[in-house]
Amino acid sequence: MALIDYAIWAAGGVTVPVYETSSAEQVEWILGDSTAAAVFAETSTHEEIIGSVRGRLPSLEQLWMTGGLDALAAGGAQISEEQLEQRRAGRAAADLATIVYTSGTTGRPKGCELTHGNLLADARNAVGALPEIFGISGCSTLLFLPLAHVFARIIQVGCLESGAILGHWPDMTTLADGLPEFGPTFLLAVPRVFEKVYDGARQQASASRARARIFAAAAETAIAWSMAMNGAAAGGAGPGPCGFGTPCPAGWCMAGGGRRQSGVCGLRWCAARRAARPFFPGRGHHGAGGLRADRVLGRSHREQAGQ
Repeated sequence: MALIDYAIWAAGGVTVPVYETSSAEQVEWILGDSTAAAVFAETSTHEEIIGSVRGRLPSLEQLWMTGGLDALAAGGAQISEEQLEQRRAGRAAADLATIVYTSGTTGRPKGCELTHGNLLADARNAVGALPEIFGISGCSTLLFLPLAHVFARIIQVGCLESGAILGHWPDMTTLADGLPEFGPTFLLAVPRVFEKVYDGARQQASASRARARIFAAAAETAIAWSMAMNGAAAGGAGPGPCGFGTPCPAGWCMAGGGRRQSGVCGLRWCAARRAARPFFPGRGHHGAGGLRADRVLGRSHREQAGQ
């Protein structure tokens, strides 16, 4: 899907990712609200879901399977390199790159419009703020989050921007099998993923009293080390190294069996704040990386606004 993402951008198009677990109703809403002109289906099941709602999507003209990319490329043989370069060069940082739909927990999913400048600002700030991750020669990561998730999209753009090696793993439940094979130098995910990894490891260790004691001691050592690295006091957070001049808020660390305040989480928060500076108001950033209110809109709102 990363290949398709960049191919669409290279052709001057806008991408709209859809979760592979989305229902037919959700697929219809997202494709219809975004007025998608073409769609790629990764599996026959996805093709069937799209086909079941296609009659109610007047703007949808093409349906392609990701397994048939060679045939699709052959269909564009009449397009010259000059024409393609004109389309690519005709796009600017302020142009729309993607529409990412929210989970819809408070109603129908809302389309968040992100420009090329949004994605680049976030990715470049993160790369610059985290040299311990992206500055290592041969750094690599295994991406297992769905690319419909905006965090996964930022990881993808950040890796390609920095030159990091990016691998893809299709099933989060079998991630442990892919780690030894790929050997990533870092992993990025939402907190719940790491909570599940920790809970699973703790459960395995609890099968033996000796292993449980070793696991608990290792977790306590990790907490002590992380606090020492950030210079945090045992009961809270220390001064922030991020340059904002304010203390780090207490971070959440899953080590130790429960949610524990951890200096390394505070350090991670500082790095995240530094990477996300375009999102903070009053700092002279205007649309460089954050979302404006008029970019979280449904189709009807865009039409009313004349967009």
